[in-house]
Amino acid sequence: MGDILLTSALVRALRTRHPDAHIAFLVKSQFAPLVSESPRLSEVIMYHDGDPLLPLAKELRRRRFTHLLDLHGSLRSRALHLLAPGRWRMRISRATRRFEYSRHR
Repeated sequence: MGDILLTSALVRALRTRHPDAHIAFLVKSQFAPLVSESPRLSEVIMYHDGDPLLPLAKELRRRRFTHLLDLHGSLRSRALHLLAPGRWRMRISRATRRFEYSRHR
């Protein structure tokens, strides 16, 4: 839950820098109430604990998001990096707790 709340500053900065962007937030369904009323988000995408990742990844690929930001760095989110790639992404390294950035063309 704390990870979700800590993203609010980034979401605010993204919306300020890209006011017309479609910003979607992927979150476990039990944490959706924390972000569902945010005026800075265009959409909240929910998934349930225990749901298989492949259907979610297929949906994310189908929607062709241009940028993916992983601010959690969990095994599940790292799997989504591979299954639903975008142009670039950032994630938190679990080992160092620092942001890692990689550019994909």
